[in-house]
Amino acid sequence: MDVVAVLPGNIETVIGIDAKDTVRILRAKIERECHVSCFDMCFNGKKLTDLNEPLSGLGLVDGDRINLEYDSVLRRKGLIQGAKIADNAERYEDAMVFLQEAIRIDPKLNRMERDMLSTTFRQTVSRKRDAWKMVKNEVENGANDARAFITEYLGKIENEVKTICCEVIELVTELENHLEPTNSIDSLFYKKMKADYHRYHAEVSKDQGHIDAARTLYTEGLAGAAALRPTDPLALGIALNVSVFHNDILGDTTEAIRISKESFDNAICQLDTLDDENYKDATLIMQLLRDNITLWSHDVEE
Repeated sequence: MDVVAVLPGNIETVIGIDAKDTVRILRAKIERECHVSCFDMCFNGKKLTDLNEPLSGLGLVDGDRINLEYDSVLRRKGLIQGAKIADNAERYEDAMVFLQEAIRIDPKLNRMERDMLSTTFRQTVSRKRDAWKMVKNEVENGANDARAFITEYLGKIENEVKTICCEVIELVTELENHLEPTNSIDSLFYKKMKADYHRYHAEVSKDQGHIDAARTLYTEGLAGAAALRPTDPLALGIALNVSVFHNDILGDTTEAIRISKESFDNAICQLDTLDDENYKDATLIMQLLRDNITLWSHDVEE
């Protein structure tokens, strides 16, 4: 089959001159996986095959990591653009590789890079978590003659989830080490991110160490979020995930409802102070909080 990725905008704006080699690597990887003879990546009618030949020294080593013999700043820029393209193509594991390589060059991320890192890893682990839940349901409710095989398969998926979680926790810890002492927002963002991946790990492993680590980080996150506006998407996101942790991992639905309701009520009182930039994200999280309150309240009543 032919694989075609179409992105908007002028090619220099979309990928930049320095990103063309990164895109070629992504193209080659997709061609190998799909066994296609032609992969045309189109930008306003221009095809990747029309671009200049890649720089000398371009190669694939160590699991498709990039070996480019030119300035590290340009290389990092190309990796970030490659991650954007892979993300748009929903090839999140490729985007993860590009971002990890970019962080090795320079671990100081701007807001766009930080948000892309969070989204990319979340999309990757979410797919594996969903698969784990589905297969776990089969183990618990499926036919007895297939239970041994399905249980083994469940263990494989579980290991994949745990591996990603440990990678993210290690990576975010490294990012924290390079933060400026005054950068409280990024510090809070990374604290929440680490807590989330300890929670994901605990979800499949029931490991007490990860449960305790998530509890500590979420407690610190709630304390830090108190300095933000109640309508700030980061503050709302922390409250949402802490409440899920209490319900899903600790089994404390009453506390989960309390945290959700407090966050929702505080935000609804200041909804008119939201700016256009944060309105969509904040109202989406508030809707999730309200949905959880309704669902969990019904469970408590039963």
